[in-house]
Amino acid sequence: MSIEPTTPVIVGCGQINGRKETCREPMDLIERALELALNDCGAPGFQNRVDLIAVSRSGTGGYRNPAGALRDRRKLTGARTLSGNFGGHTPQILLGRVAAAIASGDAEAVILAGGELGRDLRMAEQVPVTDAVSADPLVGDAVEDWIYHPSEIGLGINLPVQVYPMLETALAFRHGRSVSAHMEQVAKLWETFSAAAVDNPNAHDRRLHTAKEIATPTPNNRLIYYPYTRLMNSDPFVDQAGVLLLCSVACAQALGIPKDRWVFPWIAAEAHSPFVIERRDLAAAPSLARAGLAITGQTGVAPADMDLVDLYACFPAAVEIQADALQLSIDRPLTVTGGMRFAGGPWNTYTLHMLANLVGCLRDRPESRGLCSGNGGYATRFSVGVYSGTPPPTQFNRIADAFLPTPAERISIDDNADGDCTLEAFSIGHDKRGNPGQAIVACRTPSGSRALGVTRDEKSIAHLLSESPSPRTTVHFRGGKVIAAG
Repeated sequence: MSIEPTTPVIVGCGQINGRKETCREPMDLIERALELALNDCGAPGFQNRVDLIAVSRSGTGGYRNPAGALRDRRKLTGARTLSGNFGGHTPQILLGRVAAAIASGDAEAVILAGGELGRDLRMAEQVPVTDAVSADPLVGDAVEDWIYHPSEIGLGINLPVQVYPMLETALAFRHGRSVSAHMEQVAKLWETFSAAAVDNPNAHDRRLHTAKEIATPTPNNRLIYYPYTRLMNSDPFVDQAGVLLLCSVACAQALGIPKDRWVFPWIAAEAHSPFVIERRDLAAAPSLARAGLAITGQTGVAPADMDLVDLYACFPAAVEIQADALQLSIDRPLTVTGGMRFAGGPWNTYTLHMLANLVGCLRDRPESRGLCSGNGGYATRFSVGVYSGTPPPTQFNRIADAFLPTPAERISIDDNADGDCTLEAFSIGHDKRGNPGQAIVACRTPSGSRALGVTRDEKSIAHLLSESPSPRTTVHFRGGKVIAAG
């Protein structure tokens, strides 16, 4: 079978886990990963052919133009640049853009990179701006336009550790389980991610954590926001960087890159969900489901029939929502990386590590097909890609327009709810001594609107922490404020 010369192919991967002695900013770590990727592809001359550099925006470095900063460091003055906006989905969006540029003949050799120095976050240190390069237009929509709804911000609901546990209780209610029974299943799922991290040489935490350990609150595994213990939360306090090298088949052949290094991107797609408060079904992603169907139609392979799957895994609910949308059983392996709690959660770079690990697996099994997903916000933005060690049945396809929510998938919001509403989901913050503090509740009003509220009422919190809460639980609102639950 002949391959089009402009077919894009991934030829090199590099990952760094842990800060090296001379690394003072994320770009230092990225350069280390780049050296590993150049060595991995087996072609010393690759860097001299680079005409496009794409870098995801760093959450721990103040780069106005991260791609330009890397270009200037490497003295690749002729290379064009793309910089990705914030969001865990963005690295795979960048991959789709650069693969499409290669397929169209608009690029020949590409560096795709990202990195974070997350340990500084523990000390609230700010990495200074280090580049004087004027900013490119950023790929991906501005994070402030899609991550926080004004009604959520007004209630102080603006952290993943608050929202994902709430989505988890929505999933428990959907399955007709008590929260405690549901969390037993979640802990079993999360143990499989820990096991994958054990086998990942670049993982941050390679000790196996059992389901029992993950589920049981202890001083070292305290509840952060119920029902999630610390081991169910992403760990952003890591120093990690990843780099992929892509080029055309013609370039790979000219450079003599061995074919056992080649992995082909087949297709890339994006999907958007509304703000959490606007979702008719809090813990569903119907736009992602439509993206999955489109991938099946374009490639002839359904997500469920992929040999390898790596779902973005910041929190368990994100995995469950994606698996449900893509019709993947949670009983099958859903990661080759280990998730952001165990492999490490570099803010905007985790998807690059997933891709690098998937490439490694596909090199060992070139006839296999692998699916990778990226997730931004609160299961709000998605990127999905399919890869294989064999060429795609047709030229690489980037589905240009994101799959968007329909009006029927949105719900109206009532910021001034009055009377009895029905509980849909909740989460409860705990202090460092394990004491419950504030509860967040999402409810359906009698008119069918969504009401979101917070409460510190001890009796309400005690009821929510009991085995009693269900979709039949009543939450009383007055003037948009929660008066009592249960």
